[in-house]
Amino acid sequence: MSKDKFDSADQHARAGEHQKMQQYFEGYECISTPVESRFRVLRVVGHDVEFVNAANSDTQGMWTADRFIDQ
Repeated sequence: MSKDKFDSADQHARAGEHQKMQQYFEGYECISTPVESRFRVLRVVGHDVEFVNAANSDTQGMWTADRFIDQ
């Protein structure tokens, strides 16, 4: 999912428009990350983070908001 689409979906979620937000995720699967997994951050834009599994060399990753990251 592109950063623009992620931003739009996040705006709908913050506005309580869950049905509109869900439309952005059609065709995508949400994943949970196993405990003790290692990830590499590609970039941070504001409160949004693009990341990949640390074991690969991908240059495009998955986006999430920092509020969904547990440390």
